[in-house]
Amino acid sequence: MENAKPFHIPNAMQWTMENNQGEPYRMMMWVPDTEAPPNGFPVYYLLDANAIFATVTETIRVQSSGPRKLEPAVVVGIGYDSDKPIVTERRFKDYTLPASPEELRKRKNGMAWPENGGIEEFLDFIEGKVKPEVARLTSINRYRQAIFGHSLGGFFGALYIIYQK
Repeated sequence: MENAKPFHIPNAMQWTMENNQGEPYRMMMWVPDTEAPPNGFPVYYLLDANAIFATVTETIRVQSSGPRKLEPAVVVGIGYDSDKPIVTERRFKDYTLPASPEELRKRKNGMAWPENGGIEEFLDFIEGKVKPEVARLTSINRYRQAIFGHSLGGFFGALYIIYQK
């Protein structure tokens, strides 16, 4: 189609960041087009952003407009440098504790498990690089932040981080 243009979400941006091991991440961020509250915007951090960033962002964008609106919030996606929605090898490493092959059950497909045990490095990346960069780019409320993930991402965000704090 000759008049086709790339799709984009207004006020969204994307860039690449590397962790301390030099592994790249596709970062995505959407900032509301309203003035930040006095204490800054709440922030939602999304794991597996390749799969869910657009859905969550559009939900927040729509629900924070109109007469019964939710409070506007910044959406930050942490994804991988891939066009796949789920990048199994990277997420398995980032979202899991170290485990030896003997500790893991056999996979149904008979294949070896991907590398695991990078959970601390991934948490260090979020705390030491991602959050400071988001705070540099927009006004955030550091007391109103949440992280969202499903499956292994839920283990990382809902169980590991909560029990480490």
